[in-house]
Amino acid sequence: MNTAYLLTVRETADALRIGRTNVYRLINEGQLKVVKIGSATRITTESIRALVGADAGEPAND
Repeated sequence: MNTAYLLTVRETADALRIGRTNVYRLINEGQLKVVKIGSATRITTESIRALVGADAGEPAND
């Protein structure tokens, strides 16, 4: 079974070295997949890898 890991918005921003506002923009554009747990927003590491791979010229897995 493939285990999906989840990061907070702040952790995602730190990992990508961008601001939280840009993380929310990427979420709103559908470039990052989120999981809502109550009122908490978590971003899947899979979607972060896909985004970074797409920016590096590699095809993103949809």
